[in-house]
Amino acid sequence: MASHHRPQPSPVNLSLFKLFVSVVTAAAFLFLTFSFLFTSSSSSSPDASRFHSLGFSSAGNGYGSIRRSILAMKSDPLKPRLDQIQKQADDHRALALAYASYARKLKLEHGKLVRIFVDLSRNFSDLLKKPSYHTLFESDSVNVDESVLRQFEKEVKERIKVTRQLISESKESFDNQLKIQKLKDTIFALNELLTKAKKQGAFSSLIAAKSIPKSLHCLSMRLMEERIAHPDKYVDDGKPPMPELEDPNLYHYAIFSDN
Repeated sequence: MASHHRPQPSPVNLSLFKLFVSVVTAAAFLFLTFSFLFTSSSSSSPDASRFHSLGFSSAGNGYGSIRRSILAMKSDPLKPRLDQIQKQADDHRALALAYASYARKLKLEHGKLVRIFVDLSRNFSDLLKKPSYHTLFESDSVNVDESVLRQFEKEVKERIKVTRQLISESKESFDNQLKIQKLKDTIFALNELLTKAKKQGAFSSLIAAKSIPKSLHCLSMRLMEERIAHPDKYVDDGKPPMPELEDPNLYHYAIFSDN
């Protein structure tokens, strides 16, 4: 009985078939791409109006209008400037809100200073607008009244003195370096107090370590009083030593003190 075998494809034929399929796929993709581009360009040509007059509507015309709108937006020279201005406005708005929050915290402290400086500014303005001194600033006047000038100078110097004094007193509220220096001085003073407290604690610990407790102190006084009151009990002449002192099973304590 004869056996029949199906012929197997050779590797060369298989490679040629794969290459043919790849070429066909690439050609189809290129054809579709060029067809879409041609349709988009033809929809924006003058012949498009003829198709609309015949009642045909092309989807490429819609894509063309969208494309022109996008290009118009990208090519607008004022758009970057508008974005930059908007960003600056947003940044400064956030900065103003931050300063407003800080100002609310210092409102009670600075509110009084604001009123004082506003009053000082108003006083200077009223002084310059005073009718009796207004003639000094007229360009037509050649001669200046010396008495009026002296009175004007006196009032100006008085206001300047008050202004400088107030500025000197309120300088701490506006000078950051002065605030920093004051904070450093406060920290230094607190460190000095801490060092002093540590030294006092160490000295107190030393005194406590070298002092005798009150109970032991009273016991020693009572023992001394007992020895003085009954000296015959504590005479060692002719007496054998106490067995408690020679017993090694007993613990013996010796108390020493600098006091």
